[in-house]
Amino acid sequence: MQGLSSELIIHCKVMFALDVFFKNNDMKYKGLWLLLGYAMMTFGLTALIMQVVGVHWAFLGLLEWGGRLLAFVLKILMTIGGVLIIVFARTDWERERRESEAASDFINDKTIS
Repeated sequence: MQGLSSELIIHCKVMFALDVFFKNNDMKYKGLWLLLGYAMMTFGLTALIMQVVGVHWAFLGLLEWGGRLLAFVLKILMTIGGVLIIVFARTDWERERRESEAASDFINDKTIS
């Protein structure tokens, strides 16, 4: 039971850090975060597909300076980063906080009794 509570504490700390980062401005920049995420994901995916064909975006050409493998890894990271930005921007942090508090109350009730 100790391992479960330490995992819950780590989860709560991560959720709190993300909450502070994304909700600090009352999400008035949510649209910009979503636009950035969608742009990163779109350009990352299309750059990966275009790399198979043998062409590349001109503005992403500097990624090729480190070699093809580094460019491939950076394009994958750009795609994953875009998806993460989208997920974090669309998260309802108030709901997450309520569910996290309810889960911690449930675990505390189970450990006490």
